[in-house]
Amino acid sequence: MARFEARRQFKQMVGVAGGMFGFVVLVVLIFPSIEAAGADFEEYMEALPDALMAAFGGEAVPITTIEGFLVLEVYGLIWTLLVGAYLAYAAATLIAGEREQGTIDILLMTPLPRRRIVAEKFLSMVPDVVFVSLATYLGVVVGAALIDEAVDLYWLAVLHVVSIPYLLACVSFGLLLSVVVESARRAQILAFAGIAVMYMLEALTRETEYDRLGDVMFPRYFDPAAILVRNEVEALDALLLVAAALVFLLLAAALFERADIAT
Repeated sequence: MARFEARRQFKQMVGVAGGMFGFVVLVVLIFPSIEAAGADFEEYMEALPDALMAAFGGEAVPITTIEGFLVLEVYGLIWTLLVGAYLAYAAATLIAGEREQGTIDILLMTPLPRRRIVAEKFLSMVPDVVFVSLATYLGVVVGAALIDEAVDLYWLAVLHVVSIPYLLACVSFGLLLSVVVESARRAQILAFAGIAVMYMLEALTRETEYDRLGDVMFPRYFDPAAILVRNEVEALDALLLVAAALVFLLLAAALFERADIAT
C-alpha cells in the first residue's frame, strides 16, 4: 500500500521538488545584492521588532553571510513554515480523501489491519520528505555555485537530516487530522493552519512570559540558525520531534481502528 500511494503521488512530489529547487536557486541568486548592501542592511534588520525577527528565524542572524541569508530567506520561514505546512496539508487527504471519494470501503476490505493501513499511509509520505529535502539541498548548492559563494556542505547536509524528524512530525499531524475529520478539504485547511499557528505562536511567545506555550510547538525543536550559523545540533530536540511524530501516528492508528465506518 505504501508503494502504491507513493507511486500515485509521484507526479505531485516531482512538481513540488522541482518548484523548490528552482525557487531556492532564484533566492540564492539575490544574495550578492544583499551582501553588497552590507552594514545598511544589517541596521535595517536590527531595527525590526523582535517578534518579526523571531518569525524569520531568530535574532543575531548575520544576513550578509551566506549561512545567515539562507536561514532568514529559506530555512527560517519557507522551509519551517511552508514546507512543513504543505506536508501536513498533503497528509491530510490520506484517509479523509478515501472517505470523500467513497473508496474507504474498498480500502477496509483489504486483509490489512487498520493500524497497518495508517502506518503505510504515513510511510507513503516519506519519499516526499526525502525528495523535497534533496531538491532544496541541491538548489542551495547550485545557487551558491552560480554566485561563486562557498557554503559549508557538511552543515547544510546536517540541517537537512535534522529537519527530517520535524517534517515527519508535520506529516503525522496531518494524518491524524485525516483520520479525525471526514472532509478532506476541511482536514487540509486545519492541517495547514495548524502548522502555521504553531510557527507563529512559537515565534511570538519566545522569551516572553508565555514562553512555555511554545514548548508544545514543533518549530521550537527545529532551529536552522543553530545548525547552519552556530554549527550546533541539539540531539534531544530531534528525539522529541521523533517522539511527537510517533505519538501522533499511534493516536491516528488507534482512532482509525476504533472508528465506526460503514462499508
